[in-house]
Amino acid sequence: MALIANEVVTQKLIDIPFPSKTQTRDTLLVISFAVFVSIASQVSFTPPTWYTSFFSSIGIPINGTPVPITLQTLAVGLTGGVLGSKLAVRSLLLYMLAGMAGLPVYAGSIKSILEGEASFGLTNGSIWGGSSIFSLPSGGYILGFIVAAFIIGKLAEKGWGTNLVRTTLLLLIGHLFIYILGLPWLYLVLSEIPTLSMDLAKTLDFGLWPFIPGDIIKVVLTSLTLPSAWKLIQIQTKRNPS
Repeated sequence: MALIANEVVTQKLIDIPFPSKTQTRDTLLVISFAVFVSIASQVSFTPPTWYTSFFSSIGIPINGTPVPITLQTLAVGLTGGVLGSKLAVRSLLLYMLAGMAGLPVYAGSIKSILEGEASFGLTNGSIWGGSSIFSLPSGGYILGFIVAAFIIGKLAEKGWGTNLVRTTLLLLIGHLFIYILGLPWLYLVLSEIPTLSMDLAKTLDFGLWPFIPGDIIKVVLTSLTLPSAWKLIQIQTKRNPS
């Protein structure tokens, strides 16, 4: 069936290369993207000096944070934009539950195992380990990933992922909800440490400002990727109509 304009803005991107909507297909996609998010979670980094100096000079201080800086939000954006709302939520929910069950999927889990800081099944966030997801400073962000994936997926289903401007907007909205859930959670968890004397300023220093530069880069990359994928699909469909 030829892909006409109206179909482009109502279909999920994943339905084009994998049009057969079966339970097996959906299950494999949910698992695959949960693994994708898990891998992205392990790619953490400390910003170099020039990076921190540049953003500090324009009013965005990048200091230490108890929440790792990773590629997770990039993976969440792509998961929502490609799978659509329902499958994206299932995938991110699977990711969260896998970490709670003890699989090393949360940020830094693989590193902590390799360095002997934790045993398999006892990494941070596991219900079997010393710190469950409820005591993780990043726990609210993980919940935020699920909400963001739903919102990004829902907007993508309405055609927001087919051009640069609207893709950027849907990703910014998704990121907003990650912080809406992540920052209060971070504050509540760290408030249990009296020596930190947590307040709004410290919450933002720990949980917002360090991530803004990286989020800008990840939003730009995802905003270029999703519309390009749609464009390639349209070109291919015009060449090979069925």
